[in-house]
Amino acid sequence: ETSLQECLKYIFSKTVSKTGHNALPEPEEPATTSLVEALHFRRGFHYIAVREMEMEIPIPSLPDGSADWTIVSKAWWDAVDLIEDYEKRGIFAVDMALELRIMGGSDVLMASQYGNKHGTLAIEPVSTRIVNAEIWEDFKVDLAKIWMNYHDFDGSLLKSRVHWAKESPREVNIGEEKYDTIEYWQRPEVYGENMEKFFDILSEYNSVEDMYSMFSNKYLDVLFKPQWERFGISVEPSNLFDKTNNGGGVGNGDGGHVITNGKDHGTDQQEASSKCCTIA
Repeated sequence: ETSLQECLKYIFSKTVSKTGHNALPEPEEPATTSLVEALHFRRGFHYIAVREMEMEIPIPSLPDGSADWTIVSKAWWDAVDLIEDYEKRGIFAVDMALELRIMGGSDVLMASQYGNKHGTLAIEPVSTRIVNAEIWEDFKVDLAKIWMNYHDFDGSLLKSRVHWAKESPREVNIGEEKYDTIEYWQRPEVYGENMEKFFDILSEYNSVEDMYSMFSNKYLDVLFKPQWERFGISVEPSNLFDKTNNGGGVGNGDGGHVITNGKDHGTDQQEASSKCCTIA
């Protein structure tokens, strides 16, 4: 039996989706627009608080060395199939959109598109905050398990990585192996080697200790922990990765002490003395 709350959620989701679709331009002739608008249509979207995880999937090669573009439809329909599997169980994890765009690779060391010679498939599910947080967290893990286990024509694993500015799954599953998300990013073949190169370059121009004091936050404390320690900076052990924080922050869900920029701000319930570098 459908509850009133579920009916209201359905009506809200349909209203938002239809309104967003109707806002899209339908020019009779091709239109020229800025690159940022072409890659990411923005009108009105910034008014809506959403949950989203974007995966950057390398375009694989065919045996002859050319790009294998079938990955585009595969990633799309794999996501649709998972969304529909959830719906069959009465769970509606994605109530807004599934977005996809193609972009190039990158030679920027910490870019999630780094080394993608044929380009990158950027794909993301988007949901409103109406979707229960635990349902969303479970869905991210299940979807990442699919998207992060694609292989190149020779059987090698494609280095699919999340968009840094968006959410991460609370765990990473590669084959039969399960990893803590942060620890997976720190693996040499994922970001680890590039993290070392990145810090070595930074250290040529600035004091790493000064950069830690000025720019680090709860998330970066833990993400770059091996690098901070390599340069003699001690990161407090109480900076634990909070798996309830959508993969985007580090803290203690049980009210333990929060450490940012090397300073103890007390418990999670206390107001931090600096808001500039604290992830809520």
